[in-house]
Amino acid sequence: TILYAAWPAASSQFGGFLSTRTDVDNVANIVHDLRDMAENCGNGNIITAETIYIVGKNSPYRDKPGLRSLQQFAQGKNDGPNSSYVHPTFAYQMYGLTDGDLSRMSETSVSQFMDEYIMNAFKADECLLAVKAAQVMTLWMQSAHTLWNGLMECDAGSSTTTYQANADSFIALWMGSLQSKLETTDGFSPYSMTQQAAKLFGEKYIAHTNVEMMEAYESLSGYLSMEDACTPDSDTVARIWKLNSQVVNVMLIPQMQLLIDALYEENENSVKLYGSIVVPQLSQCRHSTYAYLKTAILESTVDNRKFSTIYYALTSTLECLGITCEELGTYSKDTSIRCEGDGSARLMAKYPPKTSIRQVAKVDMDIHQMKVLMEFDSPTAWDMAMNIYKYGRNSNMIDFSNDVIRPATSARDNEDDEDDEYDDDDGDEYDDDDGDDDGDDDGDVEEDDDYGGGNEDDDDDYDDDGANGDDDVDEDIGDDDGVARNDDDYDYGDRENGNDDNDDGAYDDDANDDNYDDDAEDDNNDDDGIAFNPKYNSLKNMATSEKRFDSEYFTVYQEYFQNEYYADTLIMDTFTGDGYWGSKSREVKAAIISTTLQTSVIWMYTLAEMADAISDCEAKRGYDTIESHEWDEVAALIIGSLEGRKEGGSDDVKDGQLLWNLGNMRAFEFGRANKKGFAKSNEKVLNLLFSGKGQIETTSCNNLKDTVQRLEHLLLIPVMQSVIEYARLNESRPSMGNSVEIAMGEAYANAILPMVQSYSQPAADVIAKNMLVNGVGSMVPDGAQAVADAINVVIRDFGVECQFVGKRFDIDTCKNFIPNVQQKKESNTIHSNTWTACVVLALSSLMITL
Repeated sequence: TILYAAWPAASSQFGGFLSTRTDVDNVANIVHDLRDMAENCGNGNIITAETIYIVGKNSPYRDKPGLRSLQQFAQGKNDGPNSSYVHPTFAYQMYGLTDGDLSRMSETSVSQFMDEYIMNAFKADECLLAVKAAQVMTLWMQSAHTLWNGLMECDAGSSTTTYQANADSFIALWMGSLQSKLETTDGFSPYSMTQQAAKLFGEKYIAHTNVEMMEAYESLSGYLSMEDACTPDSDTVARIWKLNSQVVNVMLIPQMQLLIDALYEENENSVKLYGSIVVPQLSQCRHSTYAYLKTAILESTVDNRKFSTIYYALTSTLECLGITCEELGTYSKDTSIRCEGDGSARLMAKYPPKTSIRQVAKVDMDIHQMKVLMEFDSPTAWDMAMNIYKYGRNSNMIDFSNDVIRPATSARDNEDDEDDEYDDDDGDEYDDDDGDDDGDDDGDVEEDDDYGGGNEDDDDDYDDDGANGDDDVDEDIGDDDGVARNDDDYDYGDRENGNDDNDDGAYDDDANDDNYDDDAEDDNNDDDGIAFNPKYNSLKNMATSEKRFDSEYFTVYQEYFQNEYYADTLIMDTFTGDGYWGSKSREVKAAIISTTLQTSVIWMYTLAEMADAISDCEAKRGYDTIESHEWDEVAALIIGSLEGRKEGGSDDVKDGQLLWNLGNMRAFEFGRANKKGFAKSNEKVLNLLFSGKGQIETTSCNNLKDTVQRLEHLLLIPVMQSVIEYARLNESRPSMGNSVEIAMGEAYANAILPMVQSYSQPAADVIAKNMLVNGVGSMVPDGAQAVADAINVVIRDFGVECQFVGKRFDIDTCKNFIPNVQQKKESNTIHSNTWTACVVLALSSLMITL
C-alpha cells in the first residue's frame, strides 16, 4: 500500500509513472553524462568521455554555479560521503575494504576507491568499463548517501521541505531522467541496471527491487507529509531509520545478482566491479563469511569450479541483509542453482530452537554493526551507532500469539542411548543420527556447514533431508508443513499460504499475531500507507524493558546502582558526551558501550526471558507437552545468530558478539577449553539449555527453576574471568588515564558487582576498590591476585569450583582457596558470607604485604 502526498505543480516525472514533490530534473540529468560518456567511448573518444566524468556536462546545480560531476560523487565532494561524513553504507564499505584497519582510509585506494577504479579503467582504455563503474558505484553510493543525509537533517529538526528535497533527489538518482518506461533497461541509472539484473533472475517486467525503491520513496514522502514530521515529539526519525536501513540493503540485490552472473560466466572485470561493492558491504555481517568472500572474490582469480561454494556463501548473507531468496530470484542461465531459505542456520551452536526466534538472535548483528560504526572518528558514524542502539536495525519485533511457530530439527529423540550427554541417539551428541556427530540425521561423518564443502546431502542447506531447505518431504522453502509452495510464511499452522491467513505464524498478513501485516488490529504497521514495518527490537528496549522486573536479580542491580535504567543511562550518557566516560576518547567510549551491551544489557534481559519461560511453564502445567518460545529466546540471547550451527560456535572469534563468544574467548586465555575446542562453561550452558527445553516440554516447572538458577550464575563465569584479566592488564595504571582496558575492566566489574555483593560485601568491596575508577591514584592497588581471591570467595555461590574459572599466567583463582573455610552453600539463595570473605581476603592481603 502506498500513501501519496499532494503533488505540487513543480515536480519531476520518472519512467512515465512516478512524480516527485519537487523539481529535481537537474539531479536526474546526471544520467545524461553516462549516456554521453558511453557514446564517446563507442566513437573512440576516450578523452572526451573522461572529461565528462571529471567536470560534468548535463547536471547543473540550482543553488550555486557549476555542474555536478560523477567524479565529485566518486571522491565524496560536494555533499558526497567522505571520511568525516560517514553514514552506515559508506562505513561498511570502508571497513570492508580495509578488513577493519581504518588507518588505511587515508589511502586513495580506500577513501576514493570508486574514482581510482574508474580512472584506472580509462587509463587501461577500458572506456565502457569506466562508464559501467560510474553507474554501478557512484550513483549507487550517492543514492544511499542521499537517504542517510535526509535522515540526519530530519533528526536535526530541519524543515520537511529540506528533507523532501533529499527524498526527491534519492529517487532522481536511482531512476534518472532517461528511463522511458518502468520495464525498460535504457536509462543508464541504477534503476535500469536493476532491470537488467532482474531479467537474469527470472523477472520479466518491473524488477521487484525497483518496486520497493518506488514504494520506499512514496513512504518517505508520506512520513514527511505528516503535520508533526521531524519534530522532537514525532517518530519520524525512527520510521525513516527503519526504512533507510532496509532500502540500502535491498539496493544490493542487483549488485549481487550481477556478481553471481559474472562469477558464473568467469568475467574477471565484472567480478571485481560488482564484488568491490558487494563484498565490503558484507563486513556488516558474519566476519568469517565476509573474510572468505573477500579472499575468494577480490583477492583471487575467478575459478568457475568454486562457483557453488562462493554462491552458497553469498546467499548465506541474505538473512543479515534482510533479503529473501524470493527477492534474489532464480538464476535463469542455470535453474539448478537455487537459493533455498535465506542461508540461515536453524541450529545455534548445536542448539535446535523449535520456535521462530531468529529475529531475537539477530540482536548480535546490532552490536557488531555498532562496533563497526564506533571505529570511525566521525560524529555522523557515532550518531548512526546511537540510532542502532535506540531503534534497532536487524532484530524485528515479533508478537508470538502461539508457542509453536515452526518445528526445527530436534536435537534429541525419545530413545535411550549409551553414548552422550544431551541426546538419545546412537553414538554422537545432540542429534538423532547414526553416530557421526556432525549435527544432522544422515549418519555421514561430514561437517557441511561451511559454504558447500563436505556436504552429506545434495543441497547443503542446513537441513537433514536431501533435497530442499527444510525437514519435510516436499520441495518448498523453509517450512515443515509438507506443502510444496513458494509462498509459505515459515509457519506450519496455515499449511499453505503466506498472507491473509488465520494462523499462528509470524511472517504473514493476518489479523492476529505479528508486526508483518497490513491489518488494523495488532500493531503499528497497518493500512496507513507505510510500506515497511517501522519497529525493531532494539538494545535500548532491552536495557529499559519492564520485563526486567520479572527477574529475581533485577532489584539487586537496581538497588546497587540506585537507578532502574543503570545500563541505558551509562550508554546514552557516553553517546551524548555526558558523565565520566562521555568525555573520553572515541576508543574508550566504544569500549564502555560495547562491553556494557554484551554483559549488563544482554545478561539481564536473558534473565527476564528465563522468568517468562518459568511463568509460561507454570501456566501450562495441565498440558501433556508444550513448547516455549521464551526458552528458545534465552538460547538466542546467549548464543546469537552469528555463531553458526557448529557445535561450540564459530571458530572465528570475530563472529560472535554475545556471552557465548565471551566464554570461548576467555576459555583459551584461562585454559578452560574442552577437548572439542570451546569453553567448558559453554558446554555446561548448552547442557542446561537442553535440560530446560526438556523440563518445559514435560512441564517439570520446579526442575526448570533450578536449571534457571544455575544458568543465571553460569553465564557470569566468563565475565568473572574478564574481571581477572583486566585486573591483570590494569595493575598500576593511572586510574584517570584514557585507557580502553580501564573502561572494559570497569564495565565487566559492574556486570557482576551487585551479584557478588549479594553474597559477600567484603568481596564486592575488594573488586570495586581495584576495578572501578575512584579518583586519582593507581588501578588495582591490591594486585590482580586480590581480585581473583575476592571472586574465589563467592565462586561456589555461582555453582562451580574455583578450578572452573582457571588461571591466567600466575593469577590463580584457586591460589588462596581454603576448603575448610569455604563451605558449600545452597545456590538458590541470596546471602553474604562475610566471615569467610574476611578470612580469605585478609590472608590474601597478608601475602601481598609479605
